[in-house]
Amino acid sequence: MMQKKETMIGIGAIIVVALAVFLFGSRNTTAPQEIPEEIERAIEGRMSSDYAATDIDLGNTVYTIDDRRIPLVDGSFESAVNGSSAVYKTKLLEGPAFADVDGDGVKDAVVLLRDETGGTGIFYYTAAVLSKAGSWLATDTVFIGDRIRIKEISIDNGVISISVLERGDGEAMTAEPTLPMVYQFKIEGDDLVVIE
Repeated sequence: MMQKKETMIGIGAIIVVALAVFLFGSRNTTAPQEIPEEIERAIEGRMSSDYAATDIDLGNTVYTIDDRRIPLVDGSFESAVNGSSAVYKTKLLEGPAFADVDGDGVKDAVVLLRDETGGTGIFYYTAAVLSKAGSWLATDTVFIGDRIRIKEISIDNGVISISVLERGDGEAMTAEPTLPMVYQFKIEGDDLVVIE
C-alpha cells in the first residue's frame, strides 16, 4: 500500500515536471529589445529633414478610390456599401517609398492601399502623396490588381516601379499568384499615370 502511494506521488511529480517543460521550455523568455533613445531621435531627425520640410502622416490622409473618398484614420477606414450590409475596408500597407517623383526637388511618398468591397476581391491600389508648398496632396489612386502579392516599390528618376506576383491568363482567382510583373507609373501635373 505504501509502495503504491510512493509510486503515485512519483508519477505525479513526473507529470508536473513534464508539463512545466512543455509549457515554459518552448517559449522565448528573453525580453524584447527596446530601441535606444538616441537611435529613435536620429530616425525622427532623418525623417523630418530628409523626406520633406513638413511632416506627413500617411495613415491619416484622405485618398480617393473610384470616386470614393477614403479618409484614413490610423491607417484604415471602413464604410457601409450603399444598399447592402457589406462594408468597405481600406487599409494602408506598410512600406511606403520616399523620393522626388514630381521633379520639384522635395521628396514625396508612394503608398499602397488594400481595398475590400464586401465580396471575394481584395483590390490593391497605389497613390503618390506629393509635397506642395509646405502641404501635401494625395493623387487619385491607380488600380494594380485583385488578390495579387506585392513584392517591392522602387523609384528611379521619377519612375515608380511596383513589382508584383499575379496569375496568368485563365488561372483561377483561387490559385496562388506566381507570375512576376512590374507596373510603372509617373506623375503628370498632379496626376499619377500608368507608363504604357
